Amino acid sequence: MNKCPNEILGLIFAQACTDDGLTGRSLSLVSEVIRSASRRYALQSIALYGSYQLSAFASLLDTAVDAEDRRVCHLYLTDRRHVWMEYLPEGFHVNDPSQEHSTDVILRILKAATLQTLALLLFDRYDQPPLTDAIRLPNLEELAVHSSSLYSHLTQPQLPECLSLRRLHVIQDFTWPTPSTEAVSRLSPLLTHLRLSRIRVSRKNTLRDIVQGLERMLQQDDLASTGFPPTLKRVLVQMQHPFQYYSTTVANELLVLSFGQQLNNIMMRDVRRRIVVLKPATLEPIEPSTTHNESNVVFYMGIRAAWERRGADLDAAVWDIDPSSILHRCMGMMRALYLILRLAFLIVHVIADPDIRLYF
Repeated sequence: MNKCPNEILGLIFAQACTDDGLTGRSLSLVSEVIRSASRRYALQSIALYGSYQLSAFASLLDTAVDAEDRRVCHLYLTDRRHVWMEYLPEGFHVNDPSQEHSTDVILRILKAATLQTLALLLFDRYDQPPLTDAIRLPNLEELAVHSSSLYSHLTQPQLPECLSLRRLHVIQDFTWPTPSTEAVSRLSPLLTHLRLSRIRVSRKNTLRDIVQGLERMLQQDDLASTGFPPTLKRVLVQMQHPFQYYSTTVANELLVLSFGQQLNNIMMRDVRRRIVVLKPATLEPIEPSTTHNESNVVFYMGIRAAWERRGADLDAAVWDIDPSSILHRCMGMMRALYLILRLAFLIVHVIADPDIRLYF
């Protein structure tokens, strides 16, 4: 290997360093020749977990003299430790101190102009919007982010456009930008792929805004008035079923089924087959014994796996969907459940108020 031309070594290292950074770190320990030849690719794909790794990596970038030592193309960044994201057993709690740190560390990492794909999963609340520098990256093509990060941006006087961004995956956490169609369009007016995951039924305004935005996508007369970017080729929408909430009500269950039918109707009327509505989260094929906490682990492990597969086949990683996960295949069951819940809702009201008059 030491006698191999650097051009050949570069091709090998570019294909090899596509994991969480382990390959790049291992190559730096082989020999001085390999270390020098792999410098450009050692950090091109990195996964960072928790405040300690974030601080250490930010310091590494700050001390790097050569630009080759700061070349990060694919980044998975979360303020939760690895054990919290992927291996947390039921009932186990981890106190992560990352909320005690400012956004300075995150911004020092995100300022790399070479970033092409970014998974930014922040669970804590920050005083400053942590995504400010990320959306200004000239080469960023794909972004997976919590909805609260987009919401923080809307508090700024101006939201910079990310003209290179083509694929956006928004995951709802504790808040959602309103209107969401405007946030998406301002973030990337040339977006081609959009995925909206875990939309909570409790956010009625969000659901209505998404439904209205999708309805406008079906109207081709005036693309300028479309809420979502007119360049979209695929939109994936998935609600979070209220059965996963601790304080669910029959009214919420009826609401998610009602919006599910509206979304399904929009999908069936989309002659260009751009809009795909996925089954609610609890209807996904997870093992029956899977708890609510474990389902979160499964979900975020899927995000990590999709981030790792983007090099081999970017479209297949997130945007190709198993037909069995599409909503219309379970609409018969959902309609029956809707009628049952509606009847139960009426019975509860009759018991509470015997004088109520029912009209059928």
